[in-house]
Amino acid sequence: MTQMDILLFNAGTFNLLECRSGIEEIEDAKMIIVSCTESRTNRLLLHSQALPPAFFDLRSRFAGEFIQKLMNYRIRVAAVFESEDGYSAK
Repeated sequence: MTQMDILLFNAGTFNLLECRSGIEEIEDAKMIIVSCTESRTNRLLLHSQALPPAFFDLRSRFAGEFIQKLMNYRIRVAAVFESEDGYSAK
C-alpha cells in the first residue's frame, strides 16, 4: 500500500474524509475503510487525481471492486472530476 493524502473535515453535523491522492491498488480500499472507522465517518470524497488509470478502464474491474469494498462497509462515496478530459470512452 502507498501513502495516501487523506484529510478529515468536520462539516457541522458530520465528519467527511477527503482522499486527494495515493490510490494505486484495490486493496487501498482497506486503508480508507480503517481511516473512516477511526474518524467515525462513513462519508468519503474522492478526487480524480487520487485514482489510478485502471479505475477508468472498465476491463480492469478496478472501479467495481474498489467501490464494492467501500460499499460493503457502508461508506458513502462521492467523486470530484475537475475535467472530463481523459476519462471519457473513446
